[in-house]
Amino acid sequence: MQKRSLPFPLLFAVLLLGGLSTASTTVLPTPPPTESIASFVPRLSTLEKSATDEEAERALAELLYNQITYPAANRNGGVEGKSSLTLIIGSDGKVQSYSTGADNQPKAKQAEELGDLELVIIGYRGKRTPKSKANIGLFSEEAKKMLELIKEVGFHPPFLYGFDAPIEYTIYFKFQLEK
Repeated sequence: MQKRSLPFPLLFAVLLLGGLSTASTTVLPTPPPTESIASFVPRLSTLEKSATDEEAERALAELLYNQITYPAANRNGGVEGKSSLTLIIGSDGKVQSYSTGADNQPKAKQAEELGDLELVIIGYRGKRTPKSKANIGLFSEEAKKMLELIKEVGFHPPFLYGFDAPIEYTIYFKFQLEK
C-alpha cells in the first residue's frame, strides 16, 4: 500500500484558511456598549450645555405640558388612551426621524427604558358628544404636534456629551380623564 500526500496547492489553501480564521477572531474590535445611549436625556437648545439630566428632563416636560392639549372630541366622548413620540436625534442635535402611535406597553416595560419621559395629560369632560366623533388616533395626532414644537426649539448635539451615534428617545403621553 502506497502513502499518498496532499498536493501542495491543497495543503497551502487549508493552512491559509486556518490562519485567516484565527486572525479574524483577534482582529475584530468589540462593539461599543449601548447601555449608555439608553440613559441619554436630550437637552433643549435653550438650556445651558452643562444642564443635568434632571434639569433637561424638567425643561422638556415643561415645554410640552405648556403646549399639549387633550383632544376635545376624545375628552367629551369619554375616551382615554396613550400615545408615544419616538425621536431619533442625530449627533448634530436635529431630529432625523420620528414615529408616533398608540402605546400599549405596560408601565413596567416603560420603566426599563432609561431616559424616556412619561407625561400625563389630564382632561375634564365638557359637553358630552357622541363617541363616534372620538378617535384614538387623535392622541397620536396631538403627540405629532409636539414634534413641530421640539424641532422649532431644537437640541444641543449629543456629541457634546460623548455620543457619536444617533440617539433614540421616546416620550410617552397618557391621556386621562378626571371627574
